[in-house]
Amino acid sequence: MPATAGVAVLSLTTLSWTVPFGSSADNGTNAFNVIAPLSPHQSIVVDDVSYTLPIADWTSVPHVPRSSIDGETIWLARCIYSETKDPREMELVAWVVRNRVETGYRGRMTYQSAVLDPYQFSAFNHDSPTRGFYVSLDRDHEFLGWQEALRIAYLVRTNDGRRRPFSSETRHFYSEISMVGRSSPYWSSGYTPVSPRGEFRLDERRFRFYEDVL
Repeated sequence: MPATAGVAVLSLTTLSWTVPFGSSADNGTNAFNVIAPLSPHQSIVVDDVSYTLPIADWTSVPHVPRSSIDGETIWLARCIYSETKDPREMELVAWVVRNRVETGYRGRMTYQSAVLDPYQFSAFNHDSPTRGFYVSLDRDHEFLGWQEALRIAYLVRTNDGRRRPFSSETRHFYSEISMVGRSSPYWSSGYTPVSPRGEFRLDERRFRFYEDVL
Protein backbone atom coordinates (compact mmCIF):
# COMPACT_ATOMS: atom_id res chain seq x y z
CA MET A 1 0.00 0.00 0.00
CA PRO A 2 1.58 3.34 -1.00
CA ALA A 3 2.34 5.89 1.70
CA THR A 4 0.40 9.15 1.69
CA ALA A 5 0.91 12.44 3.49
CA GLY A 6 0.22 12.31 7.22
CA VAL A 7 0.27 8.55 7.61
CA ALA A 8 2.85 6.06 8.84
CA VAL A 9 3.45 2.80 7.02
CA LEU A 10 4.05 0.07 9.61
CA SER A 11 5.69 -3.12 8.38
CA LEU A 12 4.20 -6.18 10.04
CA THR A 13 5.45 -9.74 10.00
CA THR A 14 3.32 -10.79 7.05
CA LEU A 15 1.75 -7.61 5.67
CA SER A 16 1.79 -3.81 5.81
CA TRP A 17 -0.98 -1.44 6.84
CA THR A 18 -1.20 2.32 6.71
CA VAL A 19 -2.49 3.94 9.89
CA PRO A 20 -3.08 7.69 10.39
CA PHE A 21 -0.75 9.34 12.89
CA GLY A 22 -2.38 9.74 16.31
CA SER A 23 -5.67 8.11 15.37
CA SER A 24 -7.37 4.76 14.97
CA ALA A 25 -9.39 3.49 12.06
CA ASP A 26 -13.18 3.69 12.08
CA ASN A 27 -14.92 0.73 13.75
CA GLY A 28 -11.59 -0.96 14.47
CA THR A 29 -11.31 -2.20 10.89
CA ASN A 30 -7.66 -1.30 10.38
CA ALA A 31 -6.61 -0.47 13.92
CA PHE A 32 -4.34 -2.85 15.74
CA ASN A 33 -2.65 -3.67 18.99
CA VAL A 34 1.06 -4.47 18.90
CA ILE A 35 3.24 -6.68 21.05
CA ALA A 36 6.67 -5.57 19.89
CA PRO A 37 8.68 -2.33 20.01
CA LEU A 38 7.58 0.37 17.61
CA SER A 39 10.63 1.31 15.57
CA PRO A 40 11.04 2.73 12.05
CA HIS A 41 13.42 -0.12 11.23
CA GLN A 42 11.83 -3.03 13.07
CA SER A 43 8.84 -5.24 12.29
CA ILE A 44 5.95 -5.33 14.70
CA VAL A 45 3.63 -8.24 15.43
CA VAL A 46 -0.14 -7.99 15.41
CA ASP A 47 -1.67 -9.03 18.72
CA ASP A 48 -5.30 -8.69 17.64
CA VAL A 49 -7.38 -6.58 15.28
CA SER A 50 -9.25 -4.18 17.50
CA TYR A 51 -9.70 -0.58 18.55
CA THR A 52 -6.66 1.08 20.03
CA LEU A 53 -6.22 4.59 21.43
CA PRO A 54 -3.90 7.31 20.18
CA ILE A 55 -0.51 7.12 21.85
CA ALA A 56 -1.23 10.46 23.54
CA ASP A 57 -3.84 8.73 25.71
CA TRP A 58 -1.24 6.23 26.94
CA THR A 59 1.13 9.01 27.97
CA SER A 60 -1.58 10.55 30.18
CA VAL A 61 -1.32 7.64 32.65
CA PRO A 62 0.22 9.01 35.89
CA HIS A 63 3.92 8.34 36.37
CA VAL A 64 5.02 5.60 38.77
CA PRO A 65 8.71 5.01 39.57
CA ARG A 66 9.92 1.67 38.23
CA SER A 67 11.41 0.94 41.62
CA SER A 68 7.85 0.75 42.97
CA ILE A 69 6.88 -2.06 40.58
CA ASP A 70 7.08 -5.40 42.37
CA GLY A 71 6.50 -8.94 41.15
CA GLU A 72 2.79 -9.05 41.89
CA THR A 73 2.25 -5.79 40.02
CA ILE A 74 4.11 -7.22 37.04
CA TRP A 75 1.80 -10.25 36.99
CA LEU A 76 -1.24 -7.98 37.03
CA ALA A 77 0.27 -5.87 34.26
CA ARG A 78 1.00 -8.97 32.17
CA CYS A 79 -2.62 -9.99 32.44
CA ILE A 80 -4.19 -6.65 31.53
CA TYR A 81 -1.70 -6.11 28.69
CA SER A 82 -2.61 -9.52 27.28
CA GLU A 83 -6.29 -8.56 27.21
CA THR A 84 -6.13 -5.05 25.72
CA LYS A 85 -3.83 -2.16 24.88
CA ASP A 86 -6.49 0.48 25.65
CA PRO A 87 -5.58 2.03 29.05
CA ARG A 88 -9.20 2.52 30.10
CA GLU A 89 -9.98 -1.12 29.41
CA MET A 90 -6.75 -2.13 31.15
CA GLU A 91 -7.99 -0.48 34.33
CA LEU A 92 -11.33 -2.30 34.22
CA VAL A 93 -9.64 -5.67 33.67
CA ALA A 94 -7.19 -4.89 36.47
CA TRP A 95 -10.08 -4.40 38.88
CA VAL A 96 -11.53 -7.77 37.89
CA VAL A 97 -8.21 -9.45 38.71
CA ARG A 98 -7.92 -7.51 41.97
CA ASN A 99 -11.46 -8.63 42.87
CA ARG A 100 -10.46 -12.24 42.29
CA VAL A 101 -7.44 -11.91 44.55
CA GLU A 102 -9.24 -10.03 47.32
CA THR A 103 -12.16 -12.47 47.40
CA GLY A 104 -9.94 -15.53 47.01
CA TYR A 105 -11.82 -16.66 43.93
CA ARG A 106 -11.07 -20.32 43.11
CA GLY A 107 -8.68 -20.31 46.06
CA ARG A 108 -6.22 -17.90 44.40
CA MET A 109 -4.82 -15.38 46.87
CA THR A 110 -2.02 -13.81 44.82
CA TYR A 111 -1.93 -12.05 41.47
CA GLN A 112 0.42 -14.62 40.00
CA SER A 113 -1.82 -17.53 40.98
CA ALA A 114 -4.95 -15.71 39.77
CA VAL A 115 -3.41 -14.94 36.38
CA LEU A 116 -2.05 -18.47 35.94
CA ASP A 117 -5.26 -20.14 37.16
CA PRO A 118 -5.97 -22.68 34.38
CA TYR A 119 -8.34 -21.53 31.64
CA GLN A 120 -9.17 -18.21 33.25
CA PHE A 121 -7.09 -15.84 31.10
CA SER A 122 -6.58 -17.28 27.64
CA ALA A 123 -3.13 -15.81 26.91
CA PHE A 124 -1.74 -17.82 29.84
CA ASN A 125 -3.17 -21.19 28.89
CA HIS A 126 -0.41 -23.74 28.39
CA ASP A 127 -1.31 -24.15 24.73
CA SER A 128 -1.45 -20.42 24.03
CA PRO A 129 1.10 -19.25 21.41
CA THR A 130 1.42 -15.91 23.24
CA ARG A 131 2.01 -17.31 26.73
CA GLY A 132 5.81 -17.20 26.46
CA PHE A 133 5.78 -13.58 25.36
CA TYR A 134 3.54 -12.29 28.13
CA VAL A 135 5.20 -14.34 30.88
CA SER A 136 8.58 -12.94 29.80
CA LEU A 137 7.61 -9.28 30.24
CA ASP A 138 9.35 -7.45 33.08
CA ARG A 139 9.43 -3.87 34.30
CA ASP A 140 12.29 -2.84 32.01
CA HIS A 141 10.72 -3.81 28.69
CA GLU A 142 9.72 -0.96 26.40
CA PHE A 143 7.03 -2.54 24.25
CA LEU A 144 4.37 -0.14 23.05
CA GLY A 145 1.90 0.42 25.90
CA TRP A 146 3.68 -1.93 28.34
CA GLN A 147 5.04 0.74 30.68
CA GLU A 148 1.54 2.20 30.86
CA ALA A 149 0.19 -1.25 31.75
CA LEU A 150 2.69 -1.44 34.61
CA ARG A 151 1.62 1.94 35.93
CA ILE A 152 -2.08 1.11 35.65
CA ALA A 153 -1.51 -2.19 37.46
CA TYR A 154 0.33 -0.40 40.27
CA LEU A 155 -2.34 2.30 40.59
CA VAL A 156 -5.16 -0.26 40.77
CA ARG A 157 -3.32 -2.48 43.25
CA THR A 158 -2.57 0.42 45.59
CA ASN A 159 -5.90 2.24 45.28
CA ASP A 160 -7.94 2.45 48.49
CA GLY A 161 -10.96 1.06 46.67
CA ARG A 162 -12.85 4.29 46.12
CA ARG A 163 -12.11 4.14 42.39
CA ARG A 164 -13.44 0.59 42.09
CA PRO A 165 -15.72 0.74 39.02
CA PHE A 166 -18.00 -2.12 40.03
CA SER A 167 -18.61 -4.44 42.99
CA SER A 168 -15.91 -6.68 44.42
CA GLU A 169 -17.95 -9.65 43.17
CA THR A 170 -17.36 -8.59 39.56
CA ARG A 171 -14.80 -11.23 38.63
CA HIS A 172 -15.66 -12.20 35.07
CA PHE A 173 -15.56 -10.62 31.65
CA TYR A 174 -15.40 -11.62 28.04
CA SER A 175 -14.88 -10.00 24.66
CA GLU A 176 -17.44 -10.83 21.98
CA ILE A 177 -15.01 -9.97 19.19
CA SER A 178 -12.50 -12.48 20.57
CA MET A 179 -14.92 -15.39 20.81
CA VAL A 180 -14.31 -18.31 18.47
CA GLY A 181 -17.18 -20.56 17.43
CA ARG A 182 -19.79 -18.85 19.62
CA SER A 183 -20.87 -15.35 20.58
CA SER A 184 -20.58 -15.77 24.37
CA PRO A 185 -19.03 -18.16 26.91
CA TYR A 186 -21.17 -20.80 28.58
CA TRP A 187 -20.76 -19.27 32.05
CA SER A 188 -22.48 -16.00 31.01
CA SER A 189 -25.83 -17.72 30.41
CA GLY A 190 -28.48 -16.30 32.75
CA TYR A 191 -26.36 -13.33 33.83
CA THR A 192 -26.74 -9.67 32.90
CA PRO A 193 -23.62 -7.57 32.20
CA VAL A 194 -22.84 -4.80 34.69
CA SER A 195 -21.84 -1.29 33.67
CA PRO A 196 -18.79 0.33 35.28
CA ARG A 197 -19.39 3.38 37.43
CA GLY A 198 -17.83 6.78 36.90
CA GLU A 199 -16.32 8.11 33.71
CA PHE A 200 -15.84 4.74 32.03
CA ARG A 201 -17.54 4.25 28.68
CA LEU A 202 -17.71 0.70 27.45
CA ASP A 203 -18.04 -0.84 24.01
CA GLU A 204 -19.92 -4.05 24.82
CA ARG A 205 -18.59 -5.78 21.73
CA ARG A 206 -15.13 -5.44 23.23
CA PHE A 207 -15.81 -6.15 26.91
CA ARG A 208 -18.73 -7.24 29.05
CA PHE A 209 -18.32 -7.59 32.81
CA TYR A 210 -20.29 -9.85 35.17
CA GLU A 211 -20.74 -10.14 38.93
CA ASP A 212 -21.68 -13.03 41.21
CA VAL A 213 -20.66 -15.69 38.68
CA LEU A 214 -19.75 -18.85 40.58
